[in-house]
Amino acid sequence: MDLLETDLLDDNARGQGSGSSMHIIYLPLLRHVDRIGSYSWGSACLAYLCSFLCKNSHKDTSTFSGRAVLLQAWGWSRLPSLAPVNNNPFTFPYAQKWSARGMSYNRCPRHCITQYRNLLDHLRPTDFIWRPYLNLDHDHQVNAEYAAVWTACTPIIWFTTMEMHNSYRVKPQFGMPQNIPDPPASLGEWHLRKVNDQWNFNPWQSFARSEYRKWKHHHDHVLIDAVMPTEEKPSHTYMAWYKSVGF
Repeated sequence: MDLLETDLLDDNARGQGSGSSMHIIYLPLLRHVDRIGSYSWGSACLAYLCSFLCKNSHKDTSTFSGRAVLLQAWGWSRLPSLAPVNNNPFTFPYAQKWSARGMSYNRCPRHCITQYRNLLDHLRPTDFIWRPYLNLDHDHQVNAEYAAVWTACTPIIWFTTMEMHNSYRVKPQFGMPQNIPDPPASLGEWHLRKVNDQWNFNPWQSFARSEYRKWKHHHDHVLIDAVMPTEEKPSHTYMAWYKSVGF
């Protein structure tokens, strides 16, 4: 909930608040306290992050908007060569590892995009940790049904912001062997719209109804590959295909 309070519910995340305000659009969702836990807050965070990653990549954008804390925790957990030295153990919730004291930033480039690009360019397939929380010694048990939903290949929606969750392209993140994937599913007209155009869509309840129906039936679109007990790395066949794809 800390992430939700500081990022998703914060009106400043859209660049339109003071950092201590909440947009009125959330109030109906908070009306019934007993239902709050049943909402897919995680997919909402991910949809908004992906949408702003697209916006932030524009050449005329100089600031970062969206779920920056979520992206940073995700990246540092999986790309240790880019992360500060951190000997703190993972505890639940896992992102708290990166908010604790005692981290060393000596090896982290500062205000130098070129160095970060160089580090990324020299990454090897084995340098990326797909499942950093695997076999951790903790008491938190993941519900198997919830874990299956994480793999659903469907649109993910946050009010009038929508992105496609192409989970079949990152199967190792879910402990599954990665095959050469089909082309990514496209959102068509919605992906061509600017974030602000999506936000101003009114009424939001009628936004992208066909995609919303797919999300409602996300249990029909989960990955069914066997989950491996150990970290899965891309095969040589996959890496040969990956390197052959132009960027």
